[in-house]
Amino acid sequence: MATVDVYFKNKQNKKHFADVTDIIYEKTYVLIEFNQGHVMIPYSSLEYVNVQDVWPEEEE
Repeated sequence: MATVDVYFKNKQNKKHFADVTDIIYEKTYVLIEFNQGHVMIPYSSLEYVNVQDVWPEEEE
């Protein structure tokens, strides 16, 4: 799981997501999936996405 901060083009605006299970970069938007659901954010409103934690390697 990861922690993700999404920064919007409006510099005052930031959204924090905890317990992210997947980040999918589609053609026109980013899909962020987390335990409580998901959110779709269009690239047109994004400044950048900051992934703070990396998923641990799976043990065999």
